[in-house]
Amino acid sequence: MISKENMPAVLYSLALASMAWSRAAHCALSILAVICFLAISENRFKQFSIPFFNYLIFLLGFISIAFVLSPNSSAAAYELKGVWPLLHLAFAPIIFAKSNQSLFIKTFLGITGVAAIYSILQYFHIIPHKSKYGGYVTSSEIWAFVDCLTYAVPVCLYLAIKKQGKKKLLLLTLCATFMASLWINQERANFFSAVCCLGIVLLLNDIISLKAKSLCIAAVMAFGIVGTQFSDSEIGNVSQVFEKPSEVLHPIRIMQYDIAYKAFMLSPYIGHGLGSYHTFQENDTEYSEDLKGLTPQGVKTRIHSMPLQILVSTGLLGLVTIFGFFLKILLPLFGQLRANNMAAVIGISACAIHFLTSLTDSTSITSVRLAAFTITIGFVYGNILSPNSPQQRS
Repeated sequence: MISKENMPAVLYSLALASMAWSRAAHCALSILAVICFLAISENRFKQFSIPFFNYLIFLLGFISIAFVLSPNSSAAAYELKGVWPLLHLAFAPIIFAKSNQSLFIKTFLGITGVAAIYSILQYFHIIPHKSKYGGYVTSSEIWAFVDCLTYAVPVCLYLAIKKQGKKKLLLLTLCATFMASLWINQERANFFSAVCCLGIVLLLNDIISLKAKSLCIAAVMAFGIVGTQFSDSEIGNVSQVFEKPSEVLHPIRIMQYDIAYKAFMLSPYIGHGLGSYHTFQENDTEYSEDLKGLTPQGVKTRIHSMPLQILVSTGLLGLVTIFGFFLKILLPLFGQLRANNMAAVIGISACAIHFLTSLTDSTSITSVRLAAFTITIGFVYGNILSPNSPQQRS
C-alpha cells in the first residue's frame, strides 16, 4: 500500500515514465503530483531549502519580463508554454526529500523498460509498426520517447554497478535494452548522450576500482565506435559532421542556423523578444520559400538549437542568465560526489543529456524534454536534501 506521503513521488515517477507512452498523460500526472503535494504537505517549504531556488525565481522573473516586452504576444505565449516544466524545480526536490526514492526508481525503470521492449519488438516485426514519424516508439512523440529512455540509462547503469547477482544481471539487461531502442530509433543526439552517460557513470561512481573503470570506459568507447560504424545514415554519418556538414546536417537545420545567426547579429545583446524567430524565417529572402512546407509555420516555428533560440529571443543577456542557472544546478553536484555519489552521478548525467540534446533542438518548445530534465534534477536534489541521505546523516 502506497502511503499518503509517497503519493506525489509516485505520481512524479509515473509522469516521467509516461513520456515514453503519452505526452498528455505526462502533463496530467505532473499536475496531479503537484496538486497532491500541495494538498498533503505540512510546512515542507519551511523544512527544506533548495540551493538554486532564489536563482530560479530570478530566472522566472527574467522570462516574464521577456514575455511582456515581446513584440508578438501570440508567438511569445507559444514559446512561454514550453518552459512551464521549470516549475518542477520548485516542487520536485521537496517532494522527493521525504519520499521513498527506491519506489520512484523502480516505477520509472519498470514502465520505461516495457516501452523499450515494445520498441524493439516493432523493429523485429514481432508486433505491428504503427508509430508516428517512422520511429519504433509507442503512441508518444519520438522525442519524448527517446528522452525518457536516455534519462533512464544512467540511473539503470549506476544501480547495476551497485547491485549483485540476479539484480545486477537484470539491470544490465535493462540498460542494454534502453541502448538498443535508442540505437534503432536513430535519434543521434540522444544516442550519443546516452553513450556519454555510460562513460560518466563508469568514471564518477565510487564503487568499482580505477582499473575496472579504465577497462569499462574503453569498452564504452568501442561500443560508441561500433554503434556509429554499423548503423544507418542517421547515426553512422555523424563522424563526418566537420568534413561534410552539408551532407550530415539536415538542410532545414543549415538554413535555420543561418537565419538565426543573421537575426542575432541585428540585436546581439538583448535579442528581439520571445517568439520572434518565426518572423525572421518568414521574411528571409534567401530561405523562406524553401522552408515553407518543410517546417511548422507561424508561431510554431522553432530553431533546432536551443542556444540559437535563446540568442534570437533574449540575446547574450539571456544566454548568460540561462547558462548561469544551469551552472548553479550542475556545479554543486561535483561537491556531492563523495557525500552522495549516486545522486551526484545521476545529476551530472542529467545535465550532460540536457546540454547535448539542447544543441540540436529547442527543448523549451518541446516541453517534455525540459520536463525530463527538471523532474530528474528534482529527484537528485531531493535525494541530497533527504534526512536519510549520507550527507544529512553525517
